[in-house]
Amino acid sequence: MTEIGFGRGTLVWAQVINMSLSGMLCRTVPELGPQSSVSISMILPDGTRIDCEGIAVRTEEVEGEHRVGIAFTDFEGGGREALARFVFDPEGSKPSPERR
Repeated sequence: MTEIGFGRGTLVWAQVINMSLSGMLCRTVPELGPQSSVSISMILPDGTRIDCEGIAVRTEEVEGEHRVGIAFTDFEGGGREALARFVFDPEGSKPSPERR
């Protein structure tokens, strides 16, 4: 699950359906309006935390759940590089046996 903040500090959990370097599609409980600015905090399988900003570019309701397409607009620190490693080599982002 990924934590998404929007509005005035409202936090919601989202389940990522798919992700790329440019954005992600996720399921949310509350509906996010188009063009909503969001703050995103996600933890990769290897424990790396990525904080970034985004904007909702697509919203839809599918079978009673809200789906939102978010375009990433800014990353903190080395977040973009960490996401690139995960996207292009997801096996390399799994926890090592000694971290389990």
